[in-house]
Amino acid sequence: MWLQIIASIFIIYLGHLSWNYLKNRFSKEKNRDLVQIQTRKYQKIIEEMQENAHSTANLCNTGVDPENLSNTESFQISIDPLMQEDLESFMNEIL
Repeated sequence: MWLQIIASIFIIYLGHLSWNYLKNRFSKEKNRDLVQIQTRKYQKIIEEMQENAHSTANLCNTGVDPENLSNTESFQISIDPLMQEDLESFMNEIL
């Protein structure tokens, strides 16, 4: 009886060791580098802010008011005629 108990514990221990070996041998360890991920996100935000600052500065240097872009000829956006009519009717309803 004691021999069966010891043999069972030994088999369970060998199974545990082989499971750990297989797990470590054939799986990739997950490492998350949170510092680099956050640094890249921060750099991306900084680049976007600098691009927006440069585009606003370029508009100011050309004498164009960035708040009134729709009134200038150089920044006209082509709008579908149906969309233009819908927009005009909406604006007329508001006013």
